[in-house]
Amino acid sequence: MRVPSSLFFKDKMALVTSHYERLSKLIEQQSTEKKLLAVSDDPVLAARIKMVEEYITELNSYKQNEVIASNRSKLFQSSIDGAVATTDQVKVALQRASSDLISDDERKAIAGTLKAYMNNLLNVSNAKDSNGEYIYSGYNTSSQPYLMQNGTYVYQGTMNSTLVNIGQYASALYNESGHTVFGNIPMGNGKFIVNGGGSNTGTASTTAGTVTDISAYVEDNYTISFVTNAAGRLAYTVTGAVSGQVIPPPPGTIPADAPDYVNKSDITFNGLSLNISGTPNVGDTFSIVPSQNQNIFDALQSAINLLETPVGSDKTKMAAFHQSLNQMRGTIDQAFNHFVGYQSEVGIRSKMIEDQVALNAKLRLDHEVMRKELADPDMLDITSEISRQTLFLKTTMESYKLIENALIDILRF
Repeated sequence: MRVPSSLFFKDKMALVTSHYERLSKLIEQQSTEKKLLAVSDDPVLAARIKMVEEYITELNSYKQNEVIASNRSKLFQSSIDGAVATTDQVKVALQRASSDLISDDERKAIAGTLKAYMNNLLNVSNAKDSNGEYIYSGYNTSSQPYLMQNGTYVYQGTMNSTLVNIGQYASALYNESGHTVFGNIPMGNGKFIVNGGGSNTGTASTTAGTVTDISAYVEDNYTISFVTNAAGRLAYTVTGAVSGQVIPPPPGTIPADAPDYVNKSDITFNGLSLNISGTPNVGDTFSIVPSQNQNIFDALQSAINLLETPVGSDKTKMAAFHQSLNQMRGTIDQAFNHFVGYQSEVGIRSKMIEDQVALNAKLRLDHEVMRKELADPDMLDITSEISRQTLFLKTTMESYKLIENALIDILRF
């Protein structure tokens, strides 16, 4: 009969210890619900789990900003929607004011309506968030964006916008520059503005005009002058501060070769066109100057001032009134188009925020699943393995006990 050696007993004891340690680890995994109890268990897996957990933490850090950006986007949307609607009402009011059939009192009443629209737009530009901060002041969130100073409206904020991060590579507008939204309105038709001469005595006025061919357009300070040509008829000439003689085209002579003036006709040159109606007198002039930017409030105030100024039945004053009003209507058209463009931009930004919020939610879910797969043990497998290891340990210990008893019996003899 073979007698067990001490090495045999050591092997059996080592096997018992191994089963016990495995069982202990399984029980701890079951109680902690963690696959790794120490980094040393699997350094590569531990590194992967840490990387996934850090990314989840980063995604969760954007949650508050997502709420902030979504709420701020709704504020921008509602405010610019209000600006578009109000400016459209201004356009309708100015169209009504252009009629020759209404009186000075009626025009003054329209001016009162414009004042109400002005207040609406001021409220829009001075909108605040729930914390009482102005959303159109750039960095200066405590400063009211627009205030009247010395008869004009002055922007009090900064030209810079502020952003809030809503993703690893995504940000959303948090504070906007009110100058960009309300103060960057081109006057007239957006390219130029037409002014009647201060000493005009006729009844002519012009439309706001338009650039008909941008490739041929030459920006300059032009003067349209009414003269008598060689045929003794009322005619007009056009000269530019830089362009020089334009109409009649050289080598035509001014005023002899100047073209006849035709009521309600277009004057077209250097890529631009405008329509003139009424009866100008010799010596009357119109100047065409490059458009400058103006805030919507000063533009509206100019219209209000114009409508509050009596015209009466004086045809020359009425012509000057229409000249100024036509240019102001062009400016308001530019403001409306500007607001509609910004409205579209806000809509695009809102959609971007919605998409990023949805993407963040998906990334969180995907990485939570990944983290669970990497870090969490399968509890059914753990329970099954515990039962198996318990049985192994029991069987090994019983075998060890039997051998130990047999050895004792041998030694007794």
